[in-house]
Amino acid sequence: MKSKTYKFLALFCLAVGFSISVNAQEVQFSQFYASSLYLNPAFAGMEQSLSFNTNVRTQFQSSTTNSYTSQISTIIPVLMGGVRKEQVGGIGISMFSDGAGASSITTTGLRATLSYSKALANDMHKFSVGVQGGFTQSSIDVLNAKWGSQFNPLTGYDPSLPYSSIKPAKYYVVNAGLIYSFNPSRNYYRAGTSGFGGISISNLAYSNPKFFDNGSTPAANLRVLKVHGGLELHATRNINFGPQLLVANQQLFGTQINAGMYINYRLNESPYGLFGNSELVLGIWQRFKGANIVSLGITNANYTVGFSVDGNISSSNIYTINSGTSAYELSFSIRNAKDRKRRRFDTPRI
Repeated sequence: MKSKTYKFLALFCLAVGFSISVNAQEVQFSQFYASSLYLNPAFAGMEQSLSFNTNVRTQFQSSTTNSYTSQISTIIPVLMGGVRKEQVGGIGISMFSDGAGASSITTTGLRATLSYSKALANDMHKFSVGVQGGFTQSSIDVLNAKWGSQFNPLTGYDPSLPYSSIKPAKYYVVNAGLIYSFNPSRNYYRAGTSGFGGISISNLAYSNPKFFDNGSTPAANLRVLKVHGGLELHATRNINFGPQLLVANQQLFGTQINAGMYINYRLNESPYGLFGNSELVLGIWQRFKGANIVSLGITNANYTVGFSVDGNISSSNIYTINSGTSAYELSFSIRNAKDRKRRRFDTPRI
């Protein structure tokens, strides 16, 4: 069994090396796994309970302007079989909105996800593949924008001058992803660790958006490759450690690498009550050439609440969006768990 684990780690590292050589960064949430469908559509096949989650992220650019990003999603597991039903996949629906602050550009999107999952070797290994499709609309607040045609060479900017006709840009996208999990039930009597790794591609297929009637297109639909994964190491009865890695790669930009660690501390072993079978989760991340991220949350089979803070440490580089600012993110998830005692596949949740 150990040899299979080492093979998985070797393949995962190989995939990470490949992704670094391709290209990459897109706007993303600091609490990657609380917005799982945004990270990888294959997560729809790993969630065994009906779940709902939302993230709200605010990034201050100055004393008067700020950017925001939010998402809301739900996952419906697909179960088949007799008395002991087996999960064969999942269905996901997600919506997101992103406002670019002073630039007055707002992007909203709707996605539908379908996944297939399969457990092997008495549930010690599990695979999930997901496909996601939907549409996105980007719009510009023309009243707060300044256009090149409104600049007079003698007097400078003149808001009374006309500007080009502009309309919202709508386009359709297709995304795909794959996830592998080892010891997804987190049964540490069978194996001393559990782990998972995944890869996803955004904008695998898309339509061309247009802001202007003359046919010019905004810089959208750049293909994004993400490789992510981690381990959960069983240290003591109440403490687990989880080293994590996320590499995002987007065409025409640089490579963003996020490395971090989660520490889970068991607060209550009883499955009953508001804090039944709950864990305190502390996350510390480093976004290389970008930001330090600290997150804190509480989780159990029925809900997760998380809060995180990004402190950007770089004032000018291509890896950081809105450099020199801080961001705050809040996430909340609820799940209709059927078995409060069962430990199952569980990404770090925040």
